[in-house]
Amino acid sequence: MSVVENEVFEFFIRAKNKNTLAHFDVPVEIYVMGAADEPPVFDQPLYRFSIVEDCAVSTVVGTVSAQSNGSIVYRFVSDSESREDFAVNSSGDIITVRPLDREAHEMYELILRAETRASPPLVAHSRLLIHVGDTNDNAPRFETDQYVAVIAEGSPPGTQVIQVAAVDADLGLNGQFYYVVTNESVPGVFVCDSATGSISVTGELDRESVAEYRLIVGAVDRGVPRRSSVTEVVVTVSDENDNAPMFLHSSYSGAVNEDALPGTIILVVMATDADVAPNNAVTYHIARGDVLGQFGVRRSGEIYVNKLLDREEQAHYQLTVLATDGAHVAMTTVTINILDANDNAPVCEQVSVTDHLFVLVTL
Repeated sequence: MSVVENEVFEFFIRAKNKNTLAHFDVPVEIYVMGAADEPPVFDQPLYRFSIVEDCAVSTVVGTVSAQSNGSIVYRFVSDSESREDFAVNSSGDIITVRPLDREAHEMYELILRAETRASPPLVAHSRLLIHVGDTNDNAPRFETDQYVAVIAEGSPPGTQVIQVAAVDADLGLNGQFYYVVTNESVPGVFVCDSATGSISVTGELDRESVAEYRLIVGAVDRGVPRRSSVTEVVVTVSDENDNAPMFLHSSYSGAVNEDALPGTIILVVMATDADVAPNNAVTYHIARGDVLGQFGVRRSGEIYVNKLLDREEQAHYQLTVLATDGAHVAMTTVTINILDANDNAPVCEQVSVTDHLFVLVTL
């Protein structure tokens, strides 16, 4: 046997398919050790270590040990790129060589080799599991930097407006967080559920007073140190037809010649509506004071002569004009005086006059 000690035998083993010519060759290398040679032996077939993700580079994760009658060199033989995050020195210390991130890689499974300095070397292998522990290195993150919502101004308290949502990549308390409103353009109108992020109305909304609200909502985790992020919520109040038209004046007056032609504008009434389109569209109607339809009113508020007038029949009109937006009504009084025109010839009260004339003649 001493003749072949420290010799290396190399050959191939072929596997063939009986029915075809296909085959596959595998190289085999056999090293015949000497009587004094001792291959390395790890003291454990599996090593388990843990380390936190915020550890500094060059931190020792743990130490492995293999025994042999000669000096031993350690190295990783895993095919995975993850082995590049660690190194092992001649003492068997496993050391970090770059920053770790649990959210990217929580568990490492590596194959470690111990080999002698002989040629060829004697080797042994062991598995290495490294668990990366969590630290509070991530703040909660909202889905978007700004949320936009619309709510009707007549919505009762308790109506949900919108729900914001955030996620935290950390674990345990580091990944638990709550929602809070940190700033409001108008305080006390909305409330945010700290657990769900649901934002609801707490008071009455009036678009004519405030048409838009802006809130800053934060998500704060429970880790140490606490981390947080914020998002903006823009709430637009949509209009409801909750405002009646209002005339600019409580009464109007005007005058027109009695010979004015139909279509002649006498005066203009005007009403405004605090709502927005289409709830602020106002139409006008003559409700009282014009039984014969002598006057008309246009959508613009122009009151005009509709039929020929006759001051001698009626010299004064008092109209009630309505303004409506389809749901609400406002009224005003319009006084119109008819001015006289020279449209009547003189008329004698008697058709003929009889009288007697006496003449006294002196001779």
